[in-house]
Amino acid sequence: MPITEERQTIQELRAAGFSEEQALLLAAKLEATAQATSQDLKGFIKAELGKLMAELDKRFADVDQRFVELEARFETRLAGMEARLAGMEARFEHALRVQLAAILTAFVGVTGLAVALIKLLP
Repeated sequence: MPITEERQTIQELRAAGFSEEQALLLAAKLEATAQATSQDLKGFIKAELGKLMAELDKRFADVDQRFVELEARFETRLAGMEARLAGMEARFEHALRVQLAAILTAFVGVTGLAVALIKLLP
């Protein structure tokens, strides 16, 4: 407690009937108690803040782990989708080749037929 408050406390104790020695001793004990309480409170706050920070770190670690798991699931699904897309692309290319072969076969057949008709006609 500031010196002005200590003097005021001593004066009030003296006015209440305490001797000079009793008032000084009581004021000193009050100051010591106030300082000890302040230190206890600071220690308590630091301890509680430490606990809260540890809990917060644990929660962040949990969230980080969940993100890692989600990323792994996403990568797995993405790989599956890429494989399916590659399979679809291969089937599309095969179907395109079959259709082109059919068109080319029809074109050659029609051309051969046209040439044969031209040769038969005078």
